[in-house]
Amino acid sequence: MHSGFSSSQRCATSPKPADRDFRKRSNLGEVQRGDSDIWAGEKWLDVRGFSRTATGKIATIRSVMGARLALARSKGCAAVEPDNVDAWSNDVSQNAPAGTPRNAVSASDQLAYNRWTADAAHAQGLSVLLKNDLDQVADLQDVYDGALNEECFDFTGDCFLLKRLRDAGKAIYVVEYHNAGFATAARKAQASQLHLNVILTDPDATQLDPYARFGTW
Repeated sequence: MHSGFSSSQRCATSPKPADRDFRKRSNLGEVQRGDSDIWAGEKWLDVRGFSRTATGKIATIRSVMGARLALARSKGCAAVEPDNVDAWSNDVSQNAPAGTPRNAVSASDQLAYNRWTADAAHAQGLSVLLKNDLDQVADLQDVYDGALNEECFDFTGDCFLLKRLRDAGKAIYVVEYHNAGFATAARKAQASQLHLNVILTDPDATQLDPYARFGTW
């Protein structure tokens, strides 16, 4: 097992292009985690139809996101973690275009997009980490090089959903938004068991140095 990449080598990619027309045509609602945690201005990418076609809107998404991966490579990134790749299991209707269903994205379209993203990253010579989307780990473990998860310790059983990646010898990073006191003996033992690389930081991730690290680092 290994931790794999330094933080300076991992780069995040999310659909936030400057092209206003692209954003209007290819986005759903604002990202919302929980009942009130809304990320204003951050949109779910509309990947509906990704499993069935490579033309029109889907071709544009491939072009824009492919360019972002190429940019990551040009900046010296060794790995990327495409963000917001679990629209299928979230409410995407928050401040969305009129008539957008809460669960607009199907599991099959999400899988198709996530697999394409992994393949496109590899084509650029980049490793790729799965960001959250724990319910599709079994279907994606073969195409991703590891995972970056947020707060799996805060939800009973979530950390164990990453076990398939551990068993495949792939790097697993976990970010928890808690102070150093969160690193209890029990959590350290679980992190070691699952080969997790855990970092504790503030909710806005503004800490230059983490509160603590534990696990496989």
